[in-house]
Amino acid sequence: MGGCTFCSTAGSGDYAGNRKDTLIQQYDEGFAMMAKKWPQAKGIAYFQAYTNTYAPLSQLKKIYDPFF
Repeated sequence: MGGCTFCSTAGSGDYAGNRKDTLIQQYDEGFAMMAKKWPQAKGIAYFQAYTNTYAPLSQLKKIYDPFF
């Protein structure tokens, strides 16, 4: 027992989207996949720590605004 209840034994990369897609495209694709199993579910975007703060504010706004 132990470990993350979401991830498989292969780790969190199982659900990584295509890096060529925007974050909102990756989110929408992942949410559509999960909605097949849990049709009534809601989603919350999660941004991994230490991966999202070094770009200029103007670039960060373009990335994050679609999630609000």
